[in-house]
Amino acid sequence: MAGERARRLAGLALAAGLAGLATPAAAYLGPGAGIGAVGTLIAVVFAGLLLIVGFLWYPLRRLLRRRKKGRDAGQGGQDGPGAA
Repeated sequence: MAGERARRLAGLALAAGLAGLATPAAAYLGPGAGIGAVGTLIAVVFAGLLLIVGFLWYPLRRLLRRRKKGRDAGQGGQDGPGAA
């Protein structure tokens, strides 16, 4: 346990040291590339939200419909069409 923790700490120290040695990039991000980057970020965020909706909402909706069908069937159809 202690050996694994020491290994992780050494790896973190190495990564921090290497990041400190990096020189700044003399790069220019133009307006077109900036807008493209922002658009990509927004698209990824919305895709993540839709993924959550797809995995959570639709199964819940199916469960709710199944419960509603069971409740309606239990009433004996008294409130349905053709009731006197």
